[in-house]
Amino acid sequence: MIYRIQTLHLFFSFIIASFSAAYNFLQPVDPEIFQISWVQNHFPGRFFTLSGVFSLLSLVFFKKRIPQLKINRFNILLNIVFIFVFLYFLSQKSLSNPSYGYMINICISIVLIVFLLLASKFIRKDESLIKSVDRIR
Repeated sequence: MIYRIQTLHLFFSFIIASFSAAYNFLQPVDPEIFQISWVQNHFPGRFFTLSGVFSLLSLVFFKKRIPQLKINRFNILLNIVFIFVFLYFLSQKSLSNPSYGYMINICISIVLIVFLLLASKFIRKDESLIKSVDRIR
């Protein structure tokens, strides 16, 4: 499990998502803007928690490559949906004055997508290697 490069990519994805979730949950809530605090604090934290859980789940399925690929695809789709939802909230009037915290969440999601794509690439390569060895037998 450890000797496979996709395990490292999935582990980095899990670590980044976990730290991002902890960062978003630990931000203080300003009572003056409590009506949009769900978008600011809770939505990214819950999203990164969910993304981290899927990365860890994919890491656990290291012997089952096809379900691992499906979990990675779903996690990539989840990250893309997060980017579009967060950009939608940024375009609304309630978040018309974006700070760096919003852009950091989007950039972290893009980094997660890159790690998940790399992991999926190496999982597919590993699966094709296994199939070619089975054909030789």
